[in-house]
Amino acid sequence: METELINDRLKSYQLKEITELKNIELAKRFIEFLDSSDYDSMKKIFSNDFKLYWGSTNEPLSLEDFIPLHKMFYTAFPDYKHSIEGIFASGNYVVARILLTATHKNDFQGIAPTNKKIAYKSIQIYEIQKDKLKTAHAVEDEMTMMQQLGMELKMKD
Repeated sequence: METELINDRLKSYQLKEITELKNIELAKRFIEFLDSSDYDSMKKIFSNDFKLYWGSTNEPLSLEDFIPLHKMFYTAFPDYKHSIEGIFASGNYVVARILLTATHKNDFQGIAPTNKKIAYKSIQIYEIQKDKLKTAHAVEDEMTMMQQLGMELKMKD
């Protein structure tokens, strides 16, 4: 009886570990698709009701809302790249610590190209259900990015 209980728990832990490893691989594929602008592959790994929560906005973006935003970034920064510095999973969630790097080659939100190299951090949290990305939450250090582009933070008059 005791041996069966131990075997059942072991199987449960193994299944959880396998699921978490699969979820990490799915998150990594998504990040690869971001850097290659592979929208067709991205669509295949998203659930039909995928939502992205980005920055401090409370309103989620759908995939259709996200694609133009993505294109805007990769047009301004053609070599934009996500480098995973750390990643782990717990159940249906994957958390990644990411270093974002790029070179400012084209207009970005009214800022003329500076040819400056930028590097800043992001934390991203993915929820995965039925082997598909259901939600993504991304918080990025946009202030550091803007300062590297030459912007200044000033007090209001």
